[in-house]
Amino acid sequence: MPILHDDRLPEWYKITLFNELYFLVAGGTVWIDSDCLVVNDNDKLNPSLPEDSDCSSAVPLIGFTPHEIDNKENVGKFLYLEGVEYFMWCTYDVHFYASFALLDLFPKIELSIQRDFARAVLREDKTRVRFLADGTWGTRKVIGAVAHDLGAHDPWHELNAYNIHDTSRWKDLNPKFVLQIYRDFAATGDISFCMDVWPAVCTAMEYMGQFDHDGDDMIENDGFPDQTYDA
Repeated sequence: MPILHDDRLPEWYKITLFNELYFLVAGGTVWIDSDCLVVNDNDKLNPSLPEDSDCSSAVPLIGFTPHEIDNKENVGKFLYLEGVEYFMWCTYDVHFYASFALLDLFPKIELSIQRDFARAVLREDKTRVRFLADGTWGTRKVIGAVAHDLGAHDPWHELNAYNIHDTSRWKDLNPKFVLQIYRDFAATGDISFCMDVWPAVCTAMEYMGQFDHDGDDMIENDGFPDQTYDA
């Protein structure tokens, strides 16, 4: 109580100290009222997953046709920034921790975010990107790899605003995606959600097989910062 009534302390400090959920409203959020997005003519994502794609993913391409979300399920689409110094939406390695609060308090929003990442797993963007850590060039979004984030300037369409490392080679995002999907389904029992994300779950798991270099069913570290368990 002395802290709450101390006029010398700024309001943001009190909110942060007593309620970490402040970030959902004060940390940079976007909540739109529709699950339908306008697709630009030059959108580089390929939801139809053509079989002649030259994507470098190790997984076979599969179709993905989510069921039509009814009014009861449709809570719109939700985005939140990773932080004040990382201006990218719904960074997934951070969402791995933040999602517990959303699932407990706003489960439909949590499922909406997971649906967005499930769609992203099965999409590609062949735009060439230079990674700042080592100066190499790569693909912005590889099919089968869980997106690091939902974008910055054009969220949901231009994924992976993060360009320090090649996140398609990271080892933790795909397993974190599968674990979160299982947890969210176990907590909500939402069968339609399970049906929507199941193709992406299978693809994300199969994608990880390329990182088992010695056939012992354990993925290997590739000698660079290829996971974010330090977050």
